[in-house]
Amino acid sequence: MQLPWGALDPAVQRLRDALQHLSADELETQCAMFDMEDDGWILLSECVSVLHALPNVALTQLEIEAGVRQLSQPDLRVAYKDVCAVLGSASTEGYDSRWQTLRHQLCHDDAAKGQVVFHQLERIFSKLSTHPSRCLVTASDLQRVLGTLLTPSDLQWIHRVLAKSDGHVDGHDLLTRLFPASFLASSTGTFLERSQHAPVYPFRSSTPRCRLESTPYDGTYTAAKRAHSTSPSRSHPSKLISPHVTRSTKLQPHRHPSPHSPSKTTPQDDAVLQQLREIIQYRQIDLLTLSDVSDAAGLVPLDNATAVLWRELEALELITFVQLQRALRRFATGKHNRLNLKSILDGLFDWSRLRNVTTHSIEDMAETFARFTTSRRGYLRWHPDFQRALGEMFPVDWMPWEHQVMCHRFGVTMHHEMWIDVGAFVRHLAGVPQDLWPLVVAHCDFQEMDPTHKGYVDRADLKRFLQRVLQRTPTPHQVGQVWQVFLQGDPTATVIKKQHVTAALKRGLLRPPPPAARV
Repeated sequence: MQLPWGALDPAVQRLRDALQHLSADELETQCAMFDMEDDGWILLSECVSVLHALPNVALTQLEIEAGVRQLSQPDLRVAYKDVCAVLGSASTEGYDSRWQTLRHQLCHDDAAKGQVVFHQLERIFSKLSTHPSRCLVTASDLQRVLGTLLTPSDLQWIHRVLAKSDGHVDGHDLLTRLFPASFLASSTGTFLERSQHAPVYPFRSSTPRCRLESTPYDGTYTAAKRAHSTSPSRSHPSKLISPHVTRSTKLQPHRHPSPHSPSKTTPQDDAVLQQLREIIQYRQIDLLTLSDVSDAAGLVPLDNATAVLWRELEALELITFVQLQRALRRFATGKHNRLNLKSILDGLFDWSRLRNVTTHSIEDMAETFARFTTSRRGYLRWHPDFQRALGEMFPVDWMPWEHQVMCHRFGVTMHHEMWIDVGAFVRHLAGVPQDLWPLVVAHCDFQEMDPTHKGYVDRADLKRFLQRVLQRTPTPHQVGQVWQVFLQGDPTATVIKKQHVTAALKRGLLRPPPPAARV
């Protein structure tokens, strides 16, 4: 169970504030009395009873349950040691002060300088990340970028606190710790304003036409980037940004309404939906908040669902309100624009992403599941066996709502335990096409495909581009498919040029060409 160090759910934060007069050890001692099997797990109801009985806790039982539920498993069990570490007063002792010390070393607690360093680090981390949808950096990346600014012990502490199971650190998470919103908001805006310089995320605008338009900054921006060191300077903020790039080079999404009927989906609608999935992953948006606006039947009005997600997406300026509403409307159950909550969660779950990030074939997955001993053939306990198998096969960080989708789709309750039908899971993934095209559309940028600025892309460049998108080495067949799509209409071309990419995107041809007819 991974508990966030970052901004907590409001219900969890209220519960945490109410328990700050109690240490984590005291809470753990009380919860341990219900741990009859001594395995570190108790029921959600038992944890709520313990916390409700504690002295001077100014919350109702329902408020306590709302907070604990955010930290529980889908089968309503609680890893109470982890939960107590988050809720107890000792869990963050010295934590905030350490980040403040690091921030002082980077910008001397000057909010204006902090803005500059923040944006510079954000751009650098985004460039270094090879993950298709998240800003993940390695320990060597941290050393390269921050090695001249922070001590080795500071870098080791950062890595120890924020490193995930695969050793990567979320660059966005790190920047949130170093430069909290309250600190950046105190800036006078002398250097960089958020409104003018939107954050650069590893995903792109949803409109291909705008993404590939040339700008007056195409040449000067790349030259300026090569002229600077990887490490930002904390003492001379004016050196961080070339005078040629004082304007944001991030192009805004196309905001013209689509001429198509809302009831029909277009290739661009599919690209927006794929981008929405990536944003949800990158920002770790908790879709279970939609349950707050659903009725007893699990139906959510379209306007309410759009409003809830728009609060998370508006500041990013990556998709428009209308695009978001169109993406959600496909989950409507009828003419009254009411959405089925389970359908929303299932539709926003990126199944093709699982196929694209794993190195396991379908046969390998079946063999991995078979290695786990179980008393029920074809089924694995949700915890810990199935979750451990997922960790081996898919290098991703799961969110609670994704676990809920897994349990709804493949879960069976037997003797008060959640079991997963692994055969159904494997069959479902086998039926999911390994569709490269939504990923290619979402990341298609000629400058990224041509990092050495030759003016063209050869097969080696295309292979490296697909490797960054897929987080694994693409097969020759996949490279050949993408190559064929870009050069469709120009059979004599031997390299991909910018006009080929632009033409393919304008025609909406980023899909596999039809198979050749058999003679």
